[in-house]
Amino acid sequence: MDDTLARRCAETARGLTVPALLHRNATAFADLPALGMLGGERVRTWRELRDEIAALARGLADLGLRAGDRMLIMMPGRTR
Repeated sequence: MDDTLARRCAETARGLTVPALLHRNATAFADLPALGMLGGERVRTWRELRDEIAALARGLADLGLRAGDRMLIMMPGRTR
């Protein structure tokens, strides 16, 4: 990648965080598909995804997790 393109990409992405992009997409594309599982019938819209993530964040805060804290997520592996 040439230096000019790298600088343009960095400038475009400046200030874009995952929460900011989620909010933008939930506002601009509320009822469009955002997330689905391979082979699954359930597809979440951007609004549903934002609402589920917000509920999870509130639950973690209720359990005492604060900004800057660390947590571990343990999940089983999945093979097809």
